[in-house]
Amino acid sequence: MIKPVYIILLVSLLFLNTVIASGDSAPEMNYSEAKEIFLKLKYQWEKEQPIFSSNSYDYWEGSAAKSIIAMGKKALPFIMKEIENGNFLFIVAAERITQIKMRNQTIQSEQENSKYWLKWWQENKNNPVWNIYLK
Repeated sequence: MIKPVYIILLVSLLFLNTVIASGDSAPEMNYSEAKEIFLKLKYQWEKEQPIFSSNSYDYWEGSAAKSIIAMGKKALPFIMKEIENGNFLFIVAAERITQIKMRNQTIQSEQENSKYWLKWWQENKNNPVWNIYLK
């Protein structure tokens, strides 16, 4: 019997191969399909975490983390929901996908940074450039 971890990794590899072969940021999928893939990858990402790191970027070096980022804009609604729920580590994924850095000298904490990201999402969630499910 194949272990669930291997199934998730296989799905991730197939997803990434499709991305590379298509030359696109991610294959076409609907919201439900993307959410299912995201949740499976998030589960695997949680298992891959280092014991502890004060650097939030360290949490985004594993294969599941890279697969979440490879989903690109298709993952943004789910990433923003994670940030809204207090999972501030997902700010790194938002930064890498959007190429937007909110961090500066005035932002003192991840909690404060998350407020800027959530404000950005409120302003952009109805923009099909950022929320591809509106197309």
